[in-house]
Amino acid sequence: MQLNEINLDGYKFPVEQTSIYLNQGNSGRTFQKLANGYKAIIRSDNKKLISIMPKTYKMVSNQELIDSLLEKMDMVDCKYIIDPSHSFCNDKRMRLQLTFPELTIDDDESKTNLSLFIHNSYDGSEGVRLFWGAIRAICSNGVVFGRLIKGMYRKHTRRLYLPDIQAVMNKAYDAIPTIQSRYDVMQRFEIMQTDKWGEAISNEMGKKISEDPDLKEAIQGQTTEWAIFQALTYIISHKIKVHRQAYYQNKISKLMNI
Repeated sequence: MQLNEINLDGYKFPVEQTSIYLNQGNSGRTFQKLANGYKAIIRSDNKKLISIMPKTYKMVSNQELIDSLLEKMDMVDCKYIIDPSHSFCNDKRMRLQLTFPELTIDDDESKTNLSLFIHNSYDGSEGVRLFWGAIRAICSNGVVFGRLIKGMYRKHTRRLYLPDIQAVMNKAYDAIPTIQSRYDVMQRFEIMQTDKWGEAISNEMGKKISEDPDLKEAIQGQTTEWAIFQALTYIISHKIKVHRQAYYQNKISKLMNI
């Protein structure tokens, strides 16, 4: 059951596929030749070119993906909101976040709601992707679970297929105790040297993150993995542009083994 109303027209702009013709010739005489191996993806409303893709690319529109998923969500008994906090859409890519207020993990200060992230692209940068994450209520820090809950990935080489949503939800329910246990360990486990964490962050996430002054100040002198984890998720959620957040959130998932 969807608990909020939000306009998704910005995600569902119309798209189409067209053939590509190349101008050829010389001495002022030109002709057009069909580019057999490629096709163009354009917006139908303003005819703007989005991308040039191989003929083997099978487009899945944002509208088809979103409508199919939300229709399936209406068939299961689980409340959710469409959450703008870590959602975005541009001509080439989108990320839509569904947050579940009844699926929670607790820490010493706050509750964390599980979220399902839906990804799609029109430029081949990624396929259709569903993966689980969470949003911490106290500060809207976002994280994804790349290891503790397996998601779904489909290349744009076949028709859209979405798994049984009830099975997807059951997988999330079943994983909550494991995630809670990992959270508990991070809150209790004491670290010896934060400088080693700085090196690990640099190796996994790059200098842009590891050299951020707010992050360095936040982790200085900290004694638990949880403090490192919260500092990282805060920086990514509040200082990185939304279309780049998923990349770094997956890096955090690997670094923190979640």
